[in-house]
Amino acid sequence: MKQWKKAIGIVLAGVVLLTGIALPKNNAMADGKNYGIQSPRVANGVTTWDKIKFGSYNQEGTFRAEPIKWRVLSVDGDDALLLADQCLDARAYHDEKDEKITWENCTLRKWLNEEFYNTVFTEEEKKAVKETTVVNEDSVWKDSDGYKHKVEGGNDTKDRVYLLSEKEVENAAYGFDLEISKTRQARFSDYAKVNDIFYYNEWCYWQLRSPGYISDFVTSSGNACWGIYSEYSIPRGTYGVRPALHVNLSSSSIRDAGEVDSEGNVTAQTDGIHAPREKDGVTTWDCIWLGNYNQTASWEQKPIEWRVLSVDGDDAFLLADRCLDAKLYHEEYEDVTWETCTLRKWLNEGFCNTAFTEEEKRAIKETTVVNEDNVYKDVDGEEYKVEGGNDTKDKVYLLSDKEASNSTYGFDTEFEKSNTRQAKTSDYVKAKKVNGGDSEGMYCCWWLRSPGFVSDRVNTVYVDGAFGENTVCYDTYGVRPALHINLSSYAWEKSGTVASNETDRPQITATPMQSVEPTATPVVSKKPILTSNSSKNARLSDNINQKKTSGSSVKKKIKLLGVRYKKNTKKIYGKVSISKATVKIKVGKKAYKKASVKGKKFTVKLKTKLKKKTKIVIKVTKKGYQTLAKKYQVK
Repeated sequence: MKQWKKAIGIVLAGVVLLTGIALPKNNAMADGKNYGIQSPRVANGVTTWDKIKFGSYNQEGTFRAEPIKWRVLSVDGDDALLLADQCLDARAYHDEKDEKITWENCTLRKWLNEEFYNTVFTEEEKKAVKETTVVNEDSVWKDSDGYKHKVEGGNDTKDRVYLLSEKEVENAAYGFDLEISKTRQARFSDYAKVNDIFYYNEWCYWQLRSPGYISDFVTSSGNACWGIYSEYSIPRGTYGVRPALHVNLSSSSIRDAGEVDSEGNVTAQTDGIHAPREKDGVTTWDCIWLGNYNQTASWEQKPIEWRVLSVDGDDAFLLADRCLDAKLYHEEYEDVTWETCTLRKWLNEGFCNTAFTEEEKRAIKETTVVNEDNVYKDVDGEEYKVEGGNDTKDKVYLLSDKEASNSTYGFDTEFEKSNTRQAKTSDYVKAKKVNGGDSEGMYCCWWLRSPGFVSDRVNTVYVDGAFGENTVCYDTYGVRPALHINLSSYAWEKSGTVASNETDRPQITATPMQSVEPTATPVVSKKPILTSNSSKNARLSDNINQKKTSGSSVKKKIKLLGVRYKKNTKKIYGKVSISKATVKIKVGKKAYKKASVKGKKFTVKLKTKLKKKTKIVIKVTKKGYQTLAKKYQVK
């Protein structure tokens, strides 16, 4: 290396590294706007760079394009100088041997500004890339005898994309050290590895544009261990390509990608999107726009707003902010799981194809959806299980009761009513006459995917946010989709926040639901439905239909939340929506028999076994409530 540079380098590196003084943290500002992007900073000998996502290029061995992450080397108002976070390709600096070559006429410059530029950036992104006057300095050095030599760097050039010079990768303002340093180490993509990049362990050599000691050699950086300089013969094509460019930070195409430091520590990007947070009993979710769907009574499509339930690196878990449609869970009255229900098919086909563009679909991840069994105990302590079915792979799905009570997603863990689970309706959903809405038409019940206490019922969330269940094909409840997306996609944008205590969430006064009697003989599952599990008990809390304004003469309604009976058994179990009700059961032509009631659960023991086609009538009464009567037939 150049002896005169070494002396200066040791002194200046000592100033930066040994003192531990951080460089100024200058946020990008232009016309008074703060873009939230900072220049590199050094503390305790470690450099930290902000990163952004911009453009896409093949980075996997499967040749699939992924968003490019760039280190921010400097910020000056609206301008940012970027360097690829890793080597993106492996190519020759120039395609011909034994030629005197400069940056101006090398084939790598032509490839970067034509093929690479046109492949990586969309037309919108190209508008953000600035044309830069690239200064190509001569290489001046002394040999061991003290003779001074010069190798011309060639004419200055105007480029959209270029390589850094030796002087630039020694610039402390860009976060680099002057001598051997990890600040110049570079990792490489799987795609670059497929193209035979020269590497050692996780590090590679990468090319600079500065001339070497002779005109058919070029300087490189990034010795596999320490980030020192070397030079090599120009035709070799196995060194890494690590592009640099200037961009306008005002471009909407630029996204946050976190931070990286010279020790290799990476802070995951969030793009300004955060997981839910709770303070003083109030949950706040970040929200984004993604997709469009009918949301007015005239079937006009509007952007869909989603709550961010979690952020994990590039992944965000989303739940629709409101119910987007009203549908049956399943179109037939039969035993069903999430895997086999018609609502799952509609969400992943009809809804997905209607709501999302091709670009938006690419942003949505296929998720392995775990469908847990419903395991519970009856009043006698006997354990039963309703199968949740096979796990599925879905782009769009519904939450489970476990997910809808997960505090990390912003929900209350108790299964009682909670505004963290309340779901608004759209005018489109109101027009479809969703069942279980409140009197103002603002909120509605919505489906979960977890099985109920029998396999022809599924869990739900009531208007007030309490858990319940319903038969799969009797009511058109709200559909509130969930999905995972790649935050690196440009298909979404942040819309704001929403809190669980919004001022437009009034005290719920429910509109009584119309009780729909089955037209077919109910399918009788093989297991009882009652539970002694406290959380399961809690979710089947008092039906919000009970709530009326003071002094109203209208009697409140009772709901039969579940009933269980089986041929050749002597027990009938069930649960109602209120405590301490009187439950009477008539079997066949015999007189009504009063059931034993504990809280909301009831059971009756018979003298003889139930036979096929035996008719059962269950009557529930309580002062101040409408009498509920349901008819069943043993299958």
